[in-house]
Amino acid sequence: MFLVGILLQLCSAWWPLQLGFLSCLAIGWCLWKPVRSWQEGVLGSTILWVGYLYWIVPFLKLQLGASTAGASILGLLLLSYFFISTALIWWVLWSLSAYLSGFSRWRSGVICSVYLWWAMAASLPFMSCMSGYFFLNPLLPAVAWARESLSFVIPPKKWLVIPIGDVKIACYFLPPPVDYSRAALTQKLYKDLYAAPQASSNESYILSPESTFPFSLPAFGAPEFQLWQSVLPANTTWIMGGVRSVEGGTTQALYYLQKGLITDVYEKYSLIDLFESPPASFFQRACVRCFSLGHETFVPGLQVPQDKGKIFQPALCSDLFSLVPNYTKRAVLLAVNETWLPPWMKLIWQGYALYWSYRNGMRLLWVGHTECRMSSLL
Repeated sequence: MFLVGILLQLCSAWWPLQLGFLSCLAIGWCLWKPVRSWQEGVLGSTILWVGYLYWIVPFLKLQLGASTAGASILGLLLLSYFFISTALIWWVLWSLSAYLSGFSRWRSGVICSVYLWWAMAASLPFMSCMSGYFFLNPLLPAVAWARESLSFVIPPKKWLVIPIGDVKIACYFLPPPVDYSRAALTQKLYKDLYAAPQASSNESYILSPESTFPFSLPAFGAPEFQLWQSVLPANTTWIMGGVRSVEGGTTQALYYLQKGLITDVYEKYSLIDLFESPPASFFQRACVRCFSLGHETFVPGLQVPQDKGKIFQPALCSDLFSLVPNYTKRAVLLAVNETWLPPWMKLIWQGYALYWSYRNGMRLLWVGHTECRMSSLL
């Protein structure tokens, strides 16, 4: 009966956005029907751990360029190895637990709880390879439903007229190309801007996310700016994320480009500690130099009022955590780079952004690399 709880737990991880709530039921089941013998504990715990490795076969096929048969054979061999080695570990642990405490109902329940918690923590290294992390899964279906209900998608490379308060503006989501050199990315963005049709609205915005152009740019005068501005449609502002050279390093920035001029630059001022802004001494350590870790030194930008953009209050990613609402604006433009996030984390981040929007009574426009969304109830 204990194995039923294991199966429910696996289902909640295989389909986290649909069946994530099953993880609560699974834990309750394992406490209600705890392990009756150390053999059952070994089998259940091994299935629980190895069951999350279903992504190995498609991963091998993609990364090694192997055939379906070859990836399947290699994947089965790896899974067999993981199953045997994991079973040996759990055999020692469950045998020791049985020897020390027996299998009374309450003791077995406590042991199951400890082992389930450990399994959750141990699955953390795999979260970027999976569609969900099952300890958070109970919330994911509700967050996914709320996101779909409280926001709508702005399709890429199409003009969409959206109401913001008593004003209607035209938005054009331009997702950035990926894996390009500086020169090739400059040309690709030029071609994408050239292909953008003229908007029907007098107030129109082309929107691109954080790190659209991930190479250092000066505030003004870069040849890339002149090339892009030459093909911008009239009466259109392109808001794009770039990396700006400043004293002490570089900062993430949003550039407001119009035909012939740059109207504004917004700098990201809220950095995530130990990730975006590691200590300066970190880069001097031998281990960093040994492994040639290519981490660019980002510094906080200037937090100054943005008066030139009359529609959007800008924010870059983690800026939202410390953003003070400016109610003279009509919406918040949150430009993010979500490509490094696993899907469940992106969903939680979007859920928080929607919560911030409704708590502060401001429309919010999420502009990412793969998706553009806008809150819909205000």
